[in-house]
Amino acid sequence: MFDYLVAVDFQVTSGGAADSSGEQEVIEFPWVVLDVESREVTDEQTTVVKPSMHPTLTPECVQATGIAQATVDAASPLQNVVQEFNAYLYRSFTANNKDFCVVTWGEPPLKRWLRADAKRKGVKLVAHYSKFLDLKAEYRRQKPLLPTPATIGEMAQHLGVEVENANATGGLQLCKGMAKVLAKMLNDGAKCSSTVNIPEDFDPLAQPVSSLQVLPPTARPGEGMVAEAQTVVKLRGLPFTSNDVEIMEFFAGCAISAGGILFVTNPDGRNNGEAYVRFETREDYVNALKKDRERIQRRYVEVFGSTEADMEACRDNIAKGHGGRMVGG
Repeated sequence: MFDYLVAVDFQVTSGGAADSSGEQEVIEFPWVVLDVESREVTDEQTTVVKPSMHPTLTPECVQATGIAQATVDAASPLQNVVQEFNAYLYRSFTANNKDFCVVTWGEPPLKRWLRADAKRKGVKLVAHYSKFLDLKAEYRRQKPLLPTPATIGEMAQHLGVEVENANATGGLQLCKGMAKVLAKMLNDGAKCSSTVNIPEDFDPLAQPVSSLQVLPPTARPGEGMVAEAQTVVKLRGLPFTSNDVEIMEFFAGCAISAGGILFVTNPDGRNNGEAYVRFETREDYVNALKKDRERIQRRYVEVFGSTEADMEACRDNIAKGHGGRMVGG
């Protein structure tokens, strides 16, 4: 088990050219440190990052993050902030022979937001950015029969924990909530030792969220890499008026897990013809795939395998107000 867990999250630019080009930039880099033995928070910090590709924040971004234009204008670039965090980790842990691991809310923060931004800007990320604990995955291991909570507030409520800001969707407030949840999960017996490992050849600008690997606690990097059991499908070509009842009827005979239907929507809130569905068992998943090219209303619907990671990435976008509609929690 690790000596310290370091909860991190990133606020990124949104709206306007950042969204249309897919070039979201990290503008806040916070972290909260949890002592695994004492279950106490030992430090919390946050650093604002100066965007360079799209330096002017949109009103949507300012409202979502609470970060003002003047604040990012005066901030340091990503290269400097990453180096400062590296130095902090060395001083706090490595130099004292303490083992640590970064913890994230799902896979996208490290895999998508930071890694893609760093690659575009030529910022080198060292080893501790390639291995992390996914708090959502750890929760699923501890509570396999429950749906994965969409927010830190919902997860805290399920565990009987009070967090400072139950509505936090990113930044330092989310990190604080993650630390509270981690402490409770450790008290309840969670091992917090199964890390997600990003392969050396992983390209954040070309590969999907689902191409990460889960490393069992007894394995060494490069050995014993296995993916979590696949029970999620993606639907494409749905009628824009489709609803959860039609989805359940379409998959009659296949048990859909609680909160297991997620419609993807355009920014204006209308269905875009896609959805994710999570099933109770691998057998249900396999049977669901046999529905490929069958009809809902008058449209042929594609059904193909997806992953929990992709579904959770979509949930994260919903929580950040980027489109999507959850059914049943």
